[in-house]
Amino acid sequence: MKDNKFQLYLASSTLLDDSDIDALVQIAKPRFLEKGAYLIRESQIVDEIGFVVDGFLHSYYLDHNQEEKTYCLVFPSEFVTAYSSFLTGQHSNIYVRALNQVSLNVISKVDLLRLMETRPNLKNMFHSLTEAYLVKLENRFFQFQKDYAKTRYNELLNEHPEFIRHIPLKLLASYLGITPRHLSRIRRILD
Repeated sequence: MKDNKFQLYLASSTLLDDSDIDALVQIAKPRFLEKGAYLIRESQIVDEIGFVVDGFLHSYYLDHNQEEKTYCLVFPSEFVTAYSSFLTGQHSNIYVRALNQVSLNVISKVDLLRLMETRPNLKNMFHSLTEAYLVKLENRFFQFQKDYAKTRYNELLNEHPEFIRHIPLKLLASYLGITPRHLSRIRRILD
């Protein structure tokens, strides 16, 4: 059974008509991940994209010391994949793991490409999603260059207040590029 949140998200797009939405819903397959389960592992060639219905995930890579560095946090009503691998067919450099129970609607690249051949609206929508992801990455890069950790935390808290308290301190600190101790100090100041 497909989740209505996926249809509502698609319906909010001005690029899609009802038949486009129906076509996407038809090819989407539900997937459930238990806490700690992987959606994507490093070295995997990623051939699907998921829409997060419930739960949240974190994307990370291993640095030269084999320590996890949180690259991205993924919340409900967002798409998730290893974009570089999905777009190029190359091996993924990241892991994507569930931080709690996660419900997704997953679309295979083959099915998506097949649909996009006959439905230009879908092609435009996914180009728009890719552009939005690029802008998000660029903004994150500039945040690290010019903003203080307190500002980065505050922005994340404003964007996703209902989820931030559920993310382990260590992962959240890694995402913000600070130590857990520094994050605890910031939380005390802002709370």
